[in-house]
Amino acid sequence: MKKGFTLMEILAVLLVIAVVASFAVPIIRSVRSEMRYQRAKTAALKIAEAMRSYYYNTKGYTITGSFGGGSDEKGGDVAQTYALAACVDEASSGVPASERGETIAQTSISVLFNCHYLDPKDFRDLPYTFTACNDSLDNCISANVCPGKGFVYAVGNAAAGQYLGKRILVKRDMTICEEE
Repeated sequence: MKKGFTLMEILAVLLVIAVVASFAVPIIRSVRSEMRYQRAKTAALKIAEAMRSYYYNTKGYTITGSFGGGSDEKGGDVAQTYALAACVDEASSGVPASERGETIAQTSISVLFNCHYLDPKDFRDLPYTFTACNDSLDNCISANVCPGKGFVYAVGNAAAGQYLGKRILVKRDMTICEEE
């Protein structure tokens, strides 16, 4: 008597494995996609909290701009490139940079990194685009996403993280609105 499996037995086992894999792969993909989406929402909330803190610490100074997370072609931290300029201490002077004649660089989202409201390491592995925008910019925020005037934590600013074409908006009360 020969030892081993027949061709039919091997094909039957392969068929069973293929059927199980056909059910498992989509489930695993959807779980991974949901995990990435939750990371994008968490990152958007971090930006919202940083903007809120910056607003209160600078007595009403607001920020606009965007940056991409992840790593560049050389493996460098993309968010770190936004943390190059010096932090202007508006809180101690009590006068917003715009009123002191400071440059536009201090109004960009980079100030959140410069002043350590955000840590570039938190955005290193996130391949999303994050935007801090003023609700007067129509192309940045859609008024029909979250009904009401503005998505604000501070004078019409909102943080938006975009994930697979879906925009994540954080309102002043730190609730999340989503737009396809």
